[in-house]
Amino acid sequence: MYRRAVWIAACLVIVVSFPTHAAEAQLEAPAFPYDIGLVPPESTAVAEEGHSYLFNPAGPAFTRPSSLEFFQTAVPSDKHRGPGDGGRGVLWSLPNYRFGLQYLMQESGAGAGVFSFSNARLIGTSFAFGTNLNYHWYMNTPAVMPGTFSLRVGFMARPASSFSVGFTFDSLLSPEAAIDELRTVGRFGLAVRPFGDRFTFSADAESQVISLIDVPTASFLGTVRLEPVLGLRLDGTIRINDVVLSTLKSPEGNAPEWIASVGVTLRFGKMTIGDTSYVSAGNGGGQYAANTLSFGGHGNRYQTALRRGGLRGEVWEVSLRKGLRAPPYYNVVGSRPDHFPLMFQVVRLREAIDNPRVKAVVLSVDDHDGGLAEVQEIRDLVAQLRRAGKPVFAYLHNPTTKDVYLASGCTRVVMHPAGVLRLEPPHQRKLYVAGLLEKVGVEAEILRREGYKASPEQLTATSPSEQTIEMARWVLQDLQDQVVEGIVEGRGVSMAVVASWFDQKAYTAASALDAGIVDEVAYPDEMGRIVAAAVGKKLPLINDNKTHETVLTRWGPRNKIVLVYLGGAILRGTGTWPADMLPRGAVHSEAVVRELKRLSQDGAVKAVVIRVDSPGGDLLASDEIWRAVGLLQQHKPVIVSLAGVAASGGYYVALPGDVIVAEPATLTGSIGVFTGKWNAGPLLERLGVNVAEFRPPGGPPPLPDFSRPWTSEERAMMDDQLSAAYEMFLDKVAQGRGLSTDEVRAVSGGRVWTGRQALERRLVDEIGGLDDAIRIARERAAISTSGTVIYDVWPRRSLRETVLDNMFGERNTVLSVGRAILARWLNAAPGTPPARQQRAQSLEIPTTP
Repeated sequence: MYRRAVWIAACLVIVVSFPTHAAEAQLEAPAFPYDIGLVPPESTAVAEEGHSYLFNPAGPAFTRPSSLEFFQTAVPSDKHRGPGDGGRGVLWSLPNYRFGLQYLMQESGAGAGVFSFSNARLIGTSFAFGTNLNYHWYMNTPAVMPGTFSLRVGFMARPASSFSVGFTFDSLLSPEAAIDELRTVGRFGLAVRPFGDRFTFSADAESQVISLIDVPTASFLGTVRLEPVLGLRLDGTIRINDVVLSTLKSPEGNAPEWIASVGVTLRFGKMTIGDTSYVSAGNGGGQYAANTLSFGGHGNRYQTALRRGGLRGEVWEVSLRKGLRAPPYYNVVGSRPDHFPLMFQVVRLREAIDNPRVKAVVLSVDDHDGGLAEVQEIRDLVAQLRRAGKPVFAYLHNPTTKDVYLASGCTRVVMHPAGVLRLEPPHQRKLYVAGLLEKVGVEAEILRREGYKASPEQLTATSPSEQTIEMARWVLQDLQDQVVEGIVEGRGVSMAVVASWFDQKAYTAASALDAGIVDEVAYPDEMGRIVAAAVGKKLPLINDNKTHETVLTRWGPRNKIVLVYLGGAILRGTGTWPADMLPRGAVHSEAVVRELKRLSQDGAVKAVVIRVDSPGGDLLASDEIWRAVGLLQQHKPVIVSLAGVAASGGYYVALPGDVIVAEPATLTGSIGVFTGKWNAGPLLERLGVNVAEFRPPGGPPPLPDFSRPWTSEERAMMDDQLSAAYEMFLDKVAQGRGLSTDEVRAVSGGRVWTGRQALERRLVDEIGGLDDAIRIARERAAISTSGTVIYDVWPRRSLRETVLDNMFGERNTVLSVGRAILARWLNAAPGTPPARQQRAQSLEIPTTP
């Protein structure tokens, strides 16, 4: 906040310190671009789109638009105003920065150009500040016109959903201009929305002094903006120029000039086309007419009814393919994600629920990496869609148990004719490698608290312990019960029927249809017919599978809710390369602590949702994050959403949250600790390696390394340290969950629970997913359901990761070419087609029949 204040103060000093000047022939030169309507006029209180920085550079901070826009103005030769007969412009907008190039010409050959650079920042939740620096140059003017710089500073405040106010102050920074040609321009605008977001009325007043001896003049602008249907916007403006307030006439003594305009704008998703017509009269009878045509492509998506289907509606296809457990990274140069993990599927389905144009949804389920907990999040939204009266169709390719569970909640289930369906109960497979380590000559020395802390025994035993078997039994039984109960409810069949389905395990599409697992067998291109038969009319299938990052048009405070994703093993470090070699596959405590501290100081952030999908990791790193979450919680609501796994350190970092939300299938708890080391002494001896150890004479031996085992005293010392760490974990669970230490001890010891088992034991607060966590965050932050919320995500993808992923990621060019070449070689290799197919499948490479 201090840096922002200094930045604002510096800009104001520049404006005040440089008096505005105009060159002697300024009045004979082409006017400033928007004076003849190159860009349709806007109020300083309404301006918020990409090109709006020309009227108030602060406005676009509220929407952070990303766009590329073109404008062209034509003036009929028999009705020209004089300053300019036409012009062209191109404006490029990024979330915080804008660039513009405009050019005006008149029949005489005189011309002018303007290059603009603008920066806008949102300060707090309802106030914005921006600057616009322009360079003007002139050609073939009656007098020699040096290039000039101008600076516009803008402010905008939107404290309520129906009220907006803006102010701008202009200055020409031209050292060559004459001192006696002072020009000062200030503009104030007020806008109201008395009947909601689709009707806006604004009024602006502008005052300027052309020279030190001239009488100040004023201009007025009135604007009405109406959006009768989504995607169609109508604008009407009237501007009265150069009025001397004492006489209500122009400086020449004539009636003041007025300019009226009517504009229409059509929005097609990410494309916009608009046309504005102007007519002018007054000031001695001069006339002026013009037409401005604009065309733009936008990074943000506008709501529009002018897509395929129009007012009849449309069907959205949402593809669940890979990425459900991937971290929600953002690109470094924009605001859109470069792939679509669970968070963005949730946002898209939520929009489908709330969007009246969406009449049905098709879920295309194919080879996603989501676990049962992630599937339950999607299934919950499917249930909300159906309650909203919108049928949901599941299209399955090669479905597994979790896909059948998800599809059972849909209105109708369709399967690919060539697909194979596999039904098997939830299960776990673990490798016990103690026998192998013994043969190699390596021993894992492990201490744990307590017996249910099962993961380290895979290194110390050849088979699972009774406690591990017991825990696996209660976890897997509950998961199986959840699946069966969901299928029974969704498909309307008995428990016995579902049990018989599991007995067969594998189905072709035809046998799955006969068994009643699916409702229909069809190809993807037949889904339009199936949906039309169900909804009673043919609707277009919109399958862009992208979240609709709709341009925010609501006024009022811009409250922000930030999702912090903690996925993977918890380690110390910053997550930077090459210092930390796993920047994407781990949670690095220093980076998390730094980000949470920044969020606690950001006044625009009203709540934080922490998404945990971690089996745990380093105790110190977990404690550092625990502390940072607790400090953040002192400043604003913190809601924790547990994903597929939130165990050990993953549960530890969730404890300071105001509310912990888990899906029924979330694996959570595992309240316990372990430590250990490797003893490779037998292997070193077998290899003929002798380790010499040196220490001061008479001094105690150092702690052992991999070359020797613990002594009994060393083991006892490590055991005491482990007990202290375990008691600290128990105390923090008791403190965070409002339980006694004895109550915590009864459910800890390394025990893992499903989400609904954890709810019964008061280890979590609610059953739900990310959508529920966001809802609770809004409630705790006292943001009304109609209030505007900006969602942000951490971590952001670094430039290095973006470059490497583009080169070597799943959808990159390099590996795609390599895979194609290898697939071609496999298909051309000698051997029968089944043999080639087997080789290709082992490498996960597509083959031709």
